[in-house]
Amino acid sequence: MEQRFIGRKKELEALKAEYEKEAFSAAVVYGRRRVGKSFLIRNFIKNKKNIFFQASENNASNLTELSRLIGESLFGSDGVSYTSYDDAFRAVFSYKGKEKLIFVIDELPYIARKEDRTVLSVLQRLVDQNQDNNSLMLIISGSSISYIESEVLSTEGPLYGRIPLQIELRAFTIQESIDYLNPCWSIDDKINAHVISGGIPFYLKAFKDYPNLNEALEKVLFNSLGGLFNEVKLFFSSSVRNFATYDTILRLISKGANVNNEISDKSHMDKSNISAALNKLRILRICEQKTNILREKDKKKWIISDNFFAFYYKFVAPRQLLIENDINIEVGKMNEEISLFVSKAIEKDFLRFVLTLDPENVLEAGYGEFANPNTKVNEEIDLVIKYDDGTVSFGECKWKKNKIGLNVLEDLKRKASIATACSIRKYYLLSRSSFDSEIIEEAKRDKRIVLITTDEFVK
Repeated sequence: MEQRFIGRKKELEALKAEYEKEAFSAAVVYGRRRVGKSFLIRNFIKNKKNIFFQASENNASNLTELSRLIGESLFGSDGVSYTSYDDAFRAVFSYKGKEKLIFVIDELPYIARKEDRTVLSVLQRLVDQNQDNNSLMLIISGSSISYIESEVLSTEGPLYGRIPLQIELRAFTIQESIDYLNPCWSIDDKINAHVISGGIPFYLKAFKDYPNLNEALEKVLFNSLGGLFNEVKLFFSSSVRNFATYDTILRLISKGANVNNEISDKSHMDKSNISAALNKLRILRICEQKTNILREKDKKKWIISDNFFAFYYKFVAPRQLLIENDINIEVGKMNEEISLFVSKAIEKDFLRFVLTLDPENVLEAGYGEFANPNTKVNEEIDLVIKYDDGTVSFGECKWKKNKIGLNVLEDLKRKASIATACSIRKYYLLSRSSFDSEIIEEAKRDKRIVLITTDEFVK
C-alpha cells in the first residue's frame, strides 16, 4: 500500500515556486535522519521528468548507479558508464529539453565527504556555467546537518550563494501527526504518539498499524526484536565515532545532570570532551540549551530536545537489560509516568500554538524559572512570552484527566506577580480535560484569560 503523504504544504509550495522559475533552479533539503526528506522530494518530483540518485554508504556502487540512471533517463539505455562524477554531472547539466529536468542528489555527503571531495567544486563550476539553463533543477539532500551547514550552505563552501532555496525539514506538527495516525486510535493515544515520536514520520509509521499506542510501544520499542529498540544506536552509527560517550551523556541528562561540569563529574570524562560531544548533540538536533526567560544570567541547562530520544532515555534505556533478555514490559503500568512525560514534552507544541494566536511583536519566548523570595524555593512557569511593548504573557499546560479550575489560574497569577512587574498581556491555560464552570465564567469577565481545550489545540 502506498504511503499517504501528509502535510509539508509550505515546503512543496516553495519547491514548486523554485521549479517554475524561467532559469536554472536549485534547492537544498536537509534535516535529521527519519524526518522524511526523501519522501518529500519523491512526492514533489512525481509526474515530472527527473533523475533521482540516492547515494549510499557503499561507495563502490554509487557511480555505477548514477551512470545507469542518467543513461535510462537521458539516452534510453542502461549501458552508459562514467568514470568520474565530473563526467556524470556534466552529462546531466548538458540537458536542454523542453520539459525541465529535476536532478536529485540524495544523501550528497556520502559521496562528497567519503568518496570524492571535489564533488562540491564540480557542482559549483557547473552551476555557474548553467545559470541560463532553464531546463534544469538541482536538488541536494542530506541527513548530515553539520556537513550541509558547514560545507554546502556556509560562506566558506563552494556553493555559497548559488542555491536559493534552503529547506531544513522539521518534524510533523501535532495536527499532522494526528492526521497521519490510525483513525481508530483515541485522541489521547494520538497526542501521546506525536510527543513520544517527536513528530518524526518514520517513528509514527512504526506505531500506526497497531490497535493502540500501548501495544505499539510494547512491540516496537520495549521488545528486543522491535523495529525501534536499536534506533538510537543506529542513528548515531553514521554520525559519531564513539557511541558509548554520547550514550553516557544522554543517560545523565535524562537523570537531571544538565550543566557541563556536572555531566563531566558524573561521567568522569574530560570537560573538553563533554563540551565537544554536547555541541555535536546540538548540531544533530538531539539536545539544546534551554534558556530561562526570567533569569537570563542563569547557566543555560542542557535538555534532550528530541522527544523520541528523551522518551527512549527516560523509559527504554533503564530497562535495556530486561528487554534484551526478553522480559515482558507492560507499558500500561507506566501510563501515569508517560502522562507526566507528555505533559512536559508537549510544552513545545503549546508554545507554537500560542504564538499563532498572538504572533505580533514577540521578543522572546520559552519557559521561566525564578526564586520565590518568600519560600526560597525555585518555581517554574511553562510558558513566558515577552513583547516589545514591555508586556508579558504567561501560560500553563495541564495535561491531566481532571478539569482545570480557578486554583490553577490563581496559582499562575501568583507566580506571574512574583516573576515580573510588567503588565500582563494574557494568561494562557491548556487543558487536556476542559475547564470547570468557575474558570470559564472568570475568563468571560477577564479577556486576558485564554482557555484552550484539546479540540482547539489539535485542530
